Amino acid sequence: MKKIKLNKYEKQTFRDLLVLLPMIMAILILSRCIPDGTLRYIIPVDNVGEKAIALTFDDGPSDYTEELLDGLKMYNAKASFFVIGEKAEKNPDIVRRASSEGHLIGNHTYDHIRLPLHSIEDCEESIGKTFNIIENITGERSMYLRAPYGDVSFYQLKKLDVVFISWTFSTYDWKDKDADYIYERIMKKASDGDIILLHDTNKATVEAVLRAITELQEQGYEFVRVDGNATGNYTVDKQVVTYYYQKKESKVVIIHVDSETVITDPETVTDVLYPTEEKKGRVDDLYNSVERTNEINATSNYKYALDHVVGNANGNFAVDTIYVIYVYAKQDTVLYIKHVDVVTGEELDSITVEGYIGDIVTTREGTFENYRLYEKPSTEE
Repeated sequence: MKKIKLNKYEKQTFRDLLVLLPMIMAILILSRCIPDGTLRYIIPVDNVGEKAIALTFDDGPSDYTEELLDGLKMYNAKASFFVIGEKAEKNPDIVRRASSEGHLIGNHTYDHIRLPLHSIEDCEESIGKTFNIIENITGERSMYLRAPYGDVSFYQLKKLDVVFISWTFSTYDWKDKDADYIYERIMKKASDGDIILLHDTNKATVEAVLRAITELQEQGYEFVRVDGNATGNYTVDKQVVTYYYQKKESKVVIIHVDSETVITDPETVTDVLYPTEEKKGRVDDLYNSVERTNEINATSNYKYALDHVVGNANGNFAVDTIYVIYVYAKQDTVLYIKHVDVVTGEELDSITVEGYIGDIVTTREGTFENYRLYEKPSTEE
């Protein structure tokens, strides 16, 4: 077999590849997930006292959730439940009870999907569906998401409009379903500001947690929701929710109508005073781009009355089509009507009336001596 000889440049390139390939692989792997505890919503411990712990429960509701709620109520402890959408649909009363008793209801996707293995569109559908279910049950819109397995890509972190909640340590109760083991791990690891990962899907966890709560309360710990809405003497004075919007170009449809025109759907308006215009841009740029009042204010006696925008205000935020509607109202006008000799231009008679030009067709019947009404011949062919 013939050996392949490499020159020194080729050898250096080969060595560089041997170094770079593992680095590239590591970056690709790390971009797929978040290590345990590196992304979390920090409990504002300064607001709740010296010691605060957030208990978080995933994968419910289940047959054991109500027993857990009974214990939390007994010990005046608050927790956070990250529910699976399809389970919440089947057990709305449990979710409603948890919310009404002051616990936070968060999102754990509709069917426990591993986010990095799915497209943004699929993730948004699963997450959005679950938020809608939570809102329909509790009457409140949640914004908190616990990613199944704590797994989310950095791209998804930027694209998904949620607050991700991770944990500071796990009890591994999904693996070791032993009440004593779960209890010992809680007692050994718990400290101020911890977010503890648990699951309300097995009885051992419920027994261990309720046992640990009493002992930790004796040590001065308070059990709070992960958003900091605690029990005891702590109440939330102010929480700021920020919604972000980005301007976009829209199709701007400009419509001119009579004030008596009833508009139920701007797309179907046909009774217009001037041809409907379509432009591309932002409403605040095009709002007064066309002045039609003089042309409309002809024989119909229209007065420009008001205008309004149907759509997302003047800023064109995330709106594909915005309708700008100019509304005109008829008004009485003082009309000075003259009767004139067609040859000499002599004024034969005059009259002053009020009304719409279009309504005043004839102001005087009969003739002036030997005059008759003269109709000028039409210039149209």
